[in-house]
Amino acid sequence: MILVDAHCDTITKIMDDGTGLLNNKCHLDLQRLKTDNNIHWVQFFAAFINPQYGQAYALKRALEIIDKIYEEANLNKHMMMICRNYNDIKRAIKNNLVAAIISIEGGEALQGDLSVLRCLYRLGVRSICLTWNNRNEIADGVSDDITGGGLTNFGRKVVKEMNSLGMLIDVSHISEKGFWDIIETTQSPIIASHSNAKKICNHQRNLTDEQILAMKNNGGVIRINL
Repeated sequence: MILVDAHCDTITKIMDDGTGLLNNKCHLDLQRLKTDNNIHWVQFFAAFINPQYGQAYALKRALEIIDKIYEEANLNKHMMMICRNYNDIKRAIKNNLVAAIISIEGGEALQGDLSVLRCLYRLGVRSICLTWNNRNEIADGVSDDITGGGLTNFGRKVVKEMNSLGMLIDVSHISEKGFWDIIETTQSPIIASHSNAKKICNHQRNLTDEQILAMKNNGGVIRINL
């Protein structure tokens, strides 16, 4: 069985508390992921750009977190492997390793520059949650939904460049207008890495039935938030 978890904040948590990915008291660690050899994990590790770092330090923070992911992968190479493509994931599973995918939560890490996006891709980033709750250069987040703002001109360029690179566009946290702008702009399937159904739980970060159907028609995937 292959299980895919498209979002966890464990990396930033262990950076805060000084523990490691092998064994900690966070939501997951490698020892717990490997308790059953019949289950193979594809685990996305998010580089969450906390607003406290501001626009000026967003990229620096992203690089610090990505460096930590590589550091932990090197320390635990007998248990995990950073994967950049499908063949890497197959190799990790064949060797009974956790297939680790690097993602970014908060497109402010790009600091309004497509060259940064391409550099992050070269560093192994394969998915970006375009906004957290707030507005950035790409789009409005759900907390700024009252403005009715969606993708900016730069945001549309980001979507097209991510399509070209083969990166996953993650719509969790984005404003509803931003969601529909992405549906209109993207040429590739998208994901919602941690979103639930708004009809069941009326939370601003959850998806309407119309959004869920649009993702189905797009060929995308929604991962529920436990």
